[in-house]
Amino acid sequence: MKTKRLIKRIMVIVPLSFLLIVVARCPMWPFNYYHDYDVLKRAVLEAGCDIEQEIVNEDLILEEINFTVRTPSGWKLNLSFPDDRDMDQLCEQPKGLLFQRPGGDSQLFSLAYLNEILKKDDVKLLDIKDVLRKFDLIAPILQANYENEEIPRSPAFSRREACKYLWIYDPWKPVTSETPHARTENFTPTSQRSEPGPHGLPLRRVEFDVITLNADGSVKERRSANALCYKEDLGGGVTLDMVQIPGSQFLMGTTFEEASLVQAAYVRYRGEEFGGFWSEAPPHTVTVPNFYMGAFEISQAQWRAVSALPKVSIDLPSDPSRYKGGDRPVEDISWNEAVEFCDRLSLAKGRKYRPPTEAEWEYACRAGTTTQFHFGDSITTEFANYKGVYPYGSVGWGTNPDETTSVGSFGAPNAFGLFDMHGNVGELCIDPWHATYEGAPSDGSAWIVNGENDVHVVRGGAFLTTPVDIRAASRSYHPAMGRWFYTGLRIVAVPRIP
Repeated sequence: MKTKRLIKRIMVIVPLSFLLIVVARCPMWPFNYYHDYDVLKRAVLEAGCDIEQEIVNEDLILEEINFTVRTPSGWKLNLSFPDDRDMDQLCEQPKGLLFQRPGGDSQLFSLAYLNEILKKDDVKLLDIKDVLRKFDLIAPILQANYENEEIPRSPAFSRREACKYLWIYDPWKPVTSETPHARTENFTPTSQRSEPGPHGLPLRRVEFDVITLNADGSVKERRSANALCYKEDLGGGVTLDMVQIPGSQFLMGTTFEEASLVQAAYVRYRGEEFGGFWSEAPPHTVTVPNFYMGAFEISQAQWRAVSALPKVSIDLPSDPSRYKGGDRPVEDISWNEAVEFCDRLSLAKGRKYRPPTEAEWEYACRAGTTTQFHFGDSITTEFANYKGVYPYGSVGWGTNPDETTSVGSFGAPNAFGLFDMHGNVGELCIDPWHATYEGAPSDGSAWIVNGENDVHVVRGGAFLTTPVDIRAASRSYHPAMGRWFYTGLRIVAVPRIP
């Protein structure tokens, strides 16, 4: 009987105080899985490492092995293997070894390249057990060589080879020694911040309930919150609600902890690995100044009102959407048309409107949370419009509307008072696409330099995307000239036109 492999790579992590071995994908049949498990465990024990904690998930769709092993070393070691692995052989000849300095960069080596570095110190490494046994000797040597610029900062493998051999690579390298946390006291607007909006527009306070979900999708907590906002009159009885987003600091991107949750959930409902982590990393601290954001995605009624305003650069279709309805979000628009929409509104109102930067969008979506969704680490189709036929985490099957829904119809805003941040339609950002966050700005501004100027970021997922694609950290892209029936717009305002 043929076996079907569902796991392609195996990762072994040796952190500051522990060694974490994760089997991310294993063969379908359990006897192969347990063989891999025994081989890895034996390698750890034969290296003289004490297993502090051991968790085995025997789900036939996803088997995970987690070891927590104590080591006094200050570096992390990650060992990974290709999908055609033979565990007995690969424990003798690992394909790639990734070392991470505490609070620093990552460096990937082949075993031969690593031995070249260690040759002058009379150290020779033969296999995984040998690496583990000598880890507290080689880590300080690597540290000294790295600081003396004797180890190149670029990886020993090419990025293509790194993708092949490693599940975890420098997308998750630590930026600081401590994980930054958002200053949550700023996330609920108070009366002390009731200053006028852009150009003196009066702000009014609105109140709403914020919902947090349990792992199974049931309501864990419902609390009252409030926000300051102003209404922009678009004429003909059409208005635009803009919410004050107080500035603060947050961690942008996907952390290793979140990646582990996403990978587990994705394999369970898709039977394959999630390949989007590269674009969501490295996680990095961003400080975002105050701005104003639309409480809702731009509706078709709002689009029609603005499209009737004087032209700035290009023509705008007045009714581009596939799924008709004045209260439904506008979709089937291009990035260039979204910018024209904002330019027309800016010119008419004397206030600067534009698509959000990618950092502004994620900061606004999270609203002080650090979980996959602003609801927590679970989501259901009771609170968002997405492809609910794919159960996610511990949440079962949901509905599958397969079309847009009226903006705000789920009545479940985040702590900033923003609706539909997960699902319904994708939301265009001003930033051109970058494949990873390497070199991203830390001030919340648009990242223009070295981007793909003809392709722009889309955030939030849509009604036809799966749960993993509507997470706060999830990223996608959209050709500037292209139109898609699942991509729309949410806009921000800044106080003055530059």
